[in-house]
Amino acid sequence: ADRHRERITAEVIRLWAVAPGTRGWINRCSAVAGLIARFNREDRSVCQTFNVSSREGAGDRITILFSDIRAFTSLSETMTPRENFQFINDYLQCVEPVVAKHGGFVDKYIGDGVMAIFQRCPEDAIACGMEMLSAVEEFNAQRQERGLSPIEIGVGLNTGDVMLGTIGGLSRMDGTVISDAVNLAARLEGLTKEYGVPLLLSESSFRGVKSPDRFEAREIDRIRPKGKSEAVTVYEVYAVDPVQKRALKQARQGLFRESLRLYREQDFAAAAKGFREYL
Repeated sequence: ADRHRERITAEVIRLWAVAPGTRGWINRCSAVAGLIARFNREDRSVCQTFNVSSREGAGDRITILFSDIRAFTSLSETMTPRENFQFINDYLQCVEPVVAKHGGFVDKYIGDGVMAIFQRCPEDAIACGMEMLSAVEEFNAQRQERGLSPIEIGVGLNTGDVMLGTIGGLSRMDGTVISDAVNLAARLEGLTKEYGVPLLLSESSFRGVKSPDRFEAREIDRIRPKGKSEAVTVYEVYAVDPVQKRALKQARQGLFRESLRLYREQDFAAAAKGFREYL
């Protein structure tokens, strides 16, 4: 990192001699030099984090978290590119520390989306998702003070076997996680919009939790993801709901489960009656 900084600083000095009037641009170059040095010191790939050193990769069982801002396309249309850039950075600076706090690692940023992985246990990922939602509430409070509209995010979690390693060609390689388990986590995040809930997890994540009651989760549906032959049970974590809403869901769990059973038995009239009563 120091060598990189020395080379960039030398180039800045050379440019200063050539064009002494461009002080503002030179200052910017100096700032960039510092940032490059910082990234070289602090940036860690997924391979370094999980001690994977070979292009052949290594297998592991982890929990994958996907989060995404809802209706971000519509929101971005109201901002200039510079405002978009600043907004995404402000948002990511709000949620990224939460991932590290719960023992996770940010594998990549996908625009406004975050993909993080957790090696220890699903509880870490669930707790992270819950705290990310709380962090967004604080982020929204700051936005509303500036007269800006609040945002909503969805979080999807799945636990499964993956391959960790480097992918790419000779000119560009990247450490990442490859598995069908990743695709399901991303799919669950997308389903949070359809179900109108902020946090969904797969059955494999739910079964890996030692104390499920700690997170107040309930089965919400079975889905058959595209390309999969077997249905996957999906759970909602409603511990993130407001207190009154949480209490109602807890009190009516029996009615919800019975209505869900009737629906799966295709007794749609009775199921609809039960769901209406539940609501």
